[in-house]
Amino acid sequence: MQARVNRLLAALLTLVLLAPAALATAAEPTPEALEALIDSVVRTQLEAAGIPGATVAVVRDGETVLARGYGVADVETGRAADAGTLFRIGSIGKLVTFTAVMQLVERGQLDLHADVATYLDFALPDRLERHPFRGDPGPITLAHLLTHTAGFEDARGGYALDAASVPNLSVAIRERMPMRIFRPGEAIAYSNYGAALAGYIVERVTGEPFADYVAEHVFAPLGMDRSTFAQPLPPDLAPHLARASRVIDGELVRDRFVFTGLAPAGSTSTTAADMARFMLAHLGDGGGVLAPETLALMHERQFAHHPRLDGMALGFVERTVHGHRVLFHGGDIFSFQSGLFLLPEHGIGLFVSYAGGGHGEPLGLFHALLDAFFPSAPVVPPQQAAGAADRARAFVGEYHANRRSYSSDESLLGLLEAIRIAVADDGTLGVSAFGESTRFAEVEPGVYTALREGHSAFPYGAFATLVFAEGERGRTMLFTDGKVSYEAAPWYRSTGVTALAIGGTALLCLLTLLGWSLAAAARGLRARRGGGSARRPARHAGLARGVRWTGGVFSGAVLTSLLGAAAIAGSVDPILGQPLAAFGVEPAWSPVLVVPEVLLIVTGLALTPLAALAWHRRLWGVPARLHVTLLAASAWALLAALRYWNLLG
Repeated sequence: MQARVNRLLAALLTLVLLAPAALATAAEPTPEALEALIDSVVRTQLEAAGIPGATVAVVRDGETVLARGYGVADVETGRAADAGTLFRIGSIGKLVTFTAVMQLVERGQLDLHADVATYLDFALPDRLERHPFRGDPGPITLAHLLTHTAGFEDARGGYALDAASVPNLSVAIRERMPMRIFRPGEAIAYSNYGAALAGYIVERVTGEPFADYVAEHVFAPLGMDRSTFAQPLPPDLAPHLARASRVIDGELVRDRFVFTGLAPAGSTSTTAADMARFMLAHLGDGGGVLAPETLALMHERQFAHHPRLDGMALGFVERTVHGHRVLFHGGDIFSFQSGLFLLPEHGIGLFVSYAGGGHGEPLGLFHALLDAFFPSAPVVPPQQAAGAADRARAFVGEYHANRRSYSSDESLLGLLEAIRIAVADDGTLGVSAFGESTRFAEVEPGVYTALREGHSAFPYGAFATLVFAEGERGRTMLFTDGKVSYEAAPWYRSTGVTALAIGGTALLCLLTLLGWSLAAAARGLRARRGGGSARRPARHAGLARGVRWTGGVFSGAVLTSLLGAAAIAGSVDPILGQPLAAFGVEPAWSPVLVVPEVLLIVTGLALTPLAALAWHRRLWGVPARLHVTLLAASAWALLAALRYWNLLG
């Protein structure tokens, strides 16, 4: 995740460097002007971020204006990237999945508002977890799946580096089943599982494997003959795949093909030429895949938390930029970063995919296009009403994305995407997110608008408006533009408290081992010199040794467990930028960590009664007894934190 943030900041710098090229007045988006702008921006991005290759498609008014590759598809062989080079587009493939769903809706084989249980051969959870509502949460519909409002926790993981480790869709959809956290329609919580479930429903209703159905009924009619959901790639397409690479310690290292069990959510490989055809279908009459009225329905806003916010169409995310409505979707699958942007009112579509980089490159290219051809009118900063500062203080704190794991050991990763909100003396809110700090001014109670020059690099939406509301779970909800919503974190779930419970305990354990080791060495030295104080009564000596041994074993177990976990997390694939554990690859010694974990639990719990005995029997002096008491208290804090974040067992 840190690598992603670093790439994002580098991309933002690139965008700043490109800003002077933006035109002060609108230019006509002629094919020549579009081509010149794309060429300039993409070439600058590749050089600035060290990205080997990219591919771009631009369509306008029913015509393909540009379909071109930049850089190389394979550094090792020097193969150039072109419009026929396959790139992996990650979550943009959801738009293909949802297009297939809408095709079946149009044919009457699926109902957007029917309970999805009608189409499944297994049962979804019928109750909510970690939610005060204990009744029937209501049915999940396809409309919920396509707007990411089904209420699932995030089903992260499920990736592998070899085909044998990836189950078929029918098995994966059962194995990766997440908990239900929100009532359907309560909150946007982007869900790979929900998209994969929609794809499985396509498979169930048609009786065809999902990838085969899409190939025959979506790709073939549109002439997308180099697009596939298949993993691994078919033999005729595999040679055309772009390969990200990086020079590490003087050697060229190429990436590996990553497999996902939730294929309909992001296994798509395609080309710029094919994505031009896909965009033309969505900006035109459906290309024979969807009827115009179905396209219109798919592009209409279906859900938003507030009228001032951008929301969700069926699959597409809304984004308002310079007053223009944009339908977009990003795609991120390790080495590949992609974006698809449609401007329906102008008949313009942009698709771009990079073999490297971060979220900032696709957004930077899109923003450059908007700045050049659809520049913003001057914005008058809003005047805050009286009492804005007092109201704003209620919203100060840390907020966690509702798209997160609640039940797995990946739950702690949610802290990496936390938003932090502070209030200034003038009542404006300072919001820190994704390495970006933005001030927001109140436009009505609980509703704030950004005071920003230029664009936000926030990857999930425009991040121009914030809306605060009381959530059904009893905590303040923060709603933003697009596909992500947030919830105020209680004190015990905050980054600071978690860092104190885990990091503070680790530091105390380290100091304990160092201090007791030095003290033991000093006692031994005095004994050899014939010094030292009188020995304690025998009935206390055993207890004293027991307390020290228990504290020492606990401290050693804590440090061993954390160092082992750090070693596993630190074993990162150099190209993919993720721990190998994310792909199910762990060191052969990792099962040994069960031993220190068990010792950590047993000795951690034992420290409390031993500390009480130390006070009762007046062992040592008061400072030493306070030290043992602090160690016992830290054990409870650590065990509570590890249990809360699903890191035990």
